[in-house]
Amino acid sequence: MPAFIVKPTFLDHALEGRHAFWRYLVAVLIAFVIQTVVSVVYVMVVVASGVSMADLQSRLTDPSQPMIFFPLIAISFGAWLIGFGLGVMWLHRKSPMRLLGNWTWAGFVLGLVVWLVVLIANVAVDYGLRPEGFTLRLTPVDPIVIGLIVVALFIQTFAEEYIFRGYVTQGLLKINRNIWFVTLVGGLIFGALHIPNGIPQAVSAGAMGIAFTWITLRTGSIAFAAGAHFINNLFGAVIVVSGVDVFKGAPGLITQTTPDLLWWDVGFAAVAMVLIVLVLARRLPPMVDVAPKSGALGELQTDK
Repeated sequence: MPAFIVKPTFLDHALEGRHAFWRYLVAVLIAFVIQTVVSVVYVMVVVASGVSMADLQSRLTDPSQPMIFFPLIAISFGAWLIGFGLGVMWLHRKSPMRLLGNWTWAGFVLGLVVWLVVLIANVAVDYGLRPEGFTLRLTPVDPIVIGLIVVALFIQTFAEEYIFRGYVTQGLLKINRNIWFVTLVGGLIFGALHIPNGIPQAVSAGAMGIAFTWITLRTGSIAFAAGAHFINNLFGAVIVVSGVDVFKGAPGLITQTTPDLLWWDVGFAAVAMVLIVLVLARRLPPMVDVAPKSGALGELQTDK
């Protein structure tokens, strides 16, 4: 059995605490309020430093302005993380660490390395198809900027995994313990929230969300998904920056402008995730059957 797979199961973590439906609504509200207040404070601080509101509006959404764009990501997602952690502690009456499942750094590193191999292979194929679409950056990037991006994206991706593979997945397990229901619905929710980034990225995020949810349930931990998610975003912000991605303009080593390969890349990533799931399915112990005997829904209605 791999070193990063330990008991209890992810369902055991999900069942801990109180789960009345209103608790989920209030927890989301708490997180939203904290995130909004912290983001507004950040904007006020930046404006007080001498940046005009007109200039700030464009910089906040422009990765080519990394000293403003990436701190906002870190602060905003850090606030979401704190908000949900407090909601779990105050409302669900359980340790916020429960949302991590059986976290191990071995699982995190494994997810990072596996997905890094996929990313490198994808870029290699893209370069073979469209070498003219790649441009090497000729000016060095300030190490402080790179360090800032690394920290910001670690906070962002960890927060997203904590919320979606942790909070949302555990909530879905209380509605219906059927692993396929939880896997599909959790992945689709994740993909739907990426629609503002464009349909291709939403489809890719949906496929990734489905695979990551399955892996989380199978391993009992969000660690593998957190590692893969982190390197996915970091690679796209500092190694090979797509000219049509959310990190367009970020100070990366290479810029890739191949819009005609966009759906090809989505398909490549989806196939890679299917292969990863199949390999893990063969190497990991059988998943515990978490489906309720009655097959009924609705456990969120109670605090038991």
